[in-house]
Amino acid sequence: MKLLYTAAIAAFLLVGCGTPKAPLSATQKETPKVVLTSVDLINVTDDKVSVVVNPPTITEKEIKFSLPAIVPGTYSRDDYGKYIEAFKALDYSGNELQFTKVDDNTWSILNADKLDKVTYLVNDTFDIESEHDIFSPTGTNIASNNYVLNMNGFIGYFNTLKNLPYEVLIKHPETLYAGTSLNELEIPKTKDSLTAANANYYKVDRYADLIDSPVMYTENEPVSFTVGETEVLINVFSPNGTYSAEDFKPVISTMVEAQKAYLGDLKTTNKYAILVYLSTVGAEDAQGFGALEHNTSTVVVMPEQYPKQLLDKAMVDIVAHEFFHVVTPLSIHSEEIHFFDFNTPKMSQHLWMYEGVTEYFAQHFQVYEGLVTPEEFYDVIVSKIDNAKRYTGDFSFTEMSKNVLEEPYKDAYANVYEKGALIGMCIDLILREQSNGEKGLIDLMKTLTKRFGSTSPFSDDTFIETVAALSYPEVGNFLRDHVQNNGAINYTEYFYLVGLEFAETKTNTALLASQDVQYIRGNEEGEIVFVNGELNSTLQDLGVLGGDVLVSFNKKEYNLSTARGLIIATNGLAEGDTVTLTVKRDGETVNLSGKYTIPTYLANKLGESPYATEEQKALRAAWLNK
Repeated sequence: MKLLYTAAIAAFLLVGCGTPKAPLSATQKETPKVVLTSVDLINVTDDKVSVVVNPPTITEKEIKFSLPAIVPGTYSRDDYGKYIEAFKALDYSGNELQFTKVDDNTWSILNADKLDKVTYLVNDTFDIESEHDIFSPTGTNIASNNYVLNMNGFIGYFNTLKNLPYEVLIKHPETLYAGTSLNELEIPKTKDSLTAANANYYKVDRYADLIDSPVMYTENEPVSFTVGETEVLINVFSPNGTYSAEDFKPVISTMVEAQKAYLGDLKTTNKYAILVYLSTVGAEDAQGFGALEHNTSTVVVMPEQYPKQLLDKAMVDIVAHEFFHVVTPLSIHSEEIHFFDFNTPKMSQHLWMYEGVTEYFAQHFQVYEGLVTPEEFYDVIVSKIDNAKRYTGDFSFTEMSKNVLEEPYKDAYANVYEKGALIGMCIDLILREQSNGEKGLIDLMKTLTKRFGSTSPFSDDTFIETVAALSYPEVGNFLRDHVQNNGAINYTEYFYLVGLEFAETKTNTALLASQDVQYIRGNEEGEIVFVNGELNSTLQDLGVLGGDVLVSFNKKEYNLSTARGLIIATNGLAEGDTVTLTVKRDGETVNLSGKYTIPTYLANKLGESPYATEEQKALRAAWLNK
């Protein structure tokens, strides 16, 4: 293997120097086929990065080169080829070959049997987030002190070569450190400029693995720790130096230890990277907060202005969700996921599992492992019930999932984190009832992992019947009634199994938006509108009415594009602060003012029933590990 590796590197270096490579003769021994790529983060011009993609010898007369239109986990078409400039296809003598631009993401190269390499420049997406809908954790950043390399935005693929190994050399400024789950390989010593000390070299088995492996460069060295057999790496970019990777190490290490205990003997991964980008929330910075899962890493984007306590909570909720994706879709997934088409994808029917069960695990493990109280867990469940009610559409979860890229289904996608998690909860409770508390949803996922695994995808159309056969008929009935069909879920019925019931209680909330409830929405004009329905106590005291259009808060104007800044500003209010609002109401301007008090609302609280039987209490204890 050492000789093969060295030969591949040597070929790569020659290409990188611009030395022509001739097609192999019949008598020449062909070196292993591999796609050689380089990304130059040193010689950046006009905020654009140079990329070279060098395929092995091509025999076809015409070949297509593409960047993805969509990547797994995003559930939206983003067309990363739009951010490519100065595309060139070069022959072995350095002459340009003719090509045609097929669409936003694809170039068709003529005389491809003479093709040596393609070169192009990459623009980043963070700087222009107001001009597109790319979710920040899937986007790209190009800055002197930070590079976010989601490879789907930098490196493309040849249509017939997607399953070849990829070798990637990244030249970077000497002041920056790489954070990634990829294992760095040693570059053979050479005088070539590409092998300078400031370069990282990686190799993956296929293109799908490449775009599943983001790399983030920062001025601070990543920190790492080990839990069981898993090395966890944390890399943080904080533009104002507010936070460092060390700041998040305690909460993340506690979380991962609890996750590993929750998963038990379920194999995860040997290395996991958490890449955290903290945004200034400025006009030319990331605006989409959240994370994107990868098999062995996640990219997290959050506001730098958030206080540490809030960021810690976000890290637990968000990163835990992404880490649990090692169960699904890493270990359990359909053929649509396994053989994902980056430009004309066929979507799976089972987002209820990929995202819903994952989100349920991200919340349930916290109470099961003692990170939160049962009452805190109940509050999360109730908030998901309330949030799920906001989604409309007379279609099933499998129908929505299969058509998630299209209207009207894509507008319901976010419900996978609400109703999808509740589906997971109901299945968990059914399993515990049927097994007298001995088995739950995590046990079913372990069974499915043994049945399929990362290399054996399941068939979309038969999966629910497979789940039923591997568990209980009651699980199959639930999935058919409430996932395949659009039957409403009576949550009270499932809470009864564990002796829980609802009661209306006064509860603290945020002024405008929190994880529990939102009091504002956007309209087609890009304005911020107060929702029709019961507003919290503070908004009522200020005189706000449902349907009011917010113009300004404390004399600063806001609209939908700056709504996150508004929420951050209102979350920073203290008891007794003066609050002034200007709203439009029925075409007239209305000025409102008053003192800030902690907002409250009447919440439907979930709690223990005083009439619970010993059997119900025992099942609840098994469910919560109490």
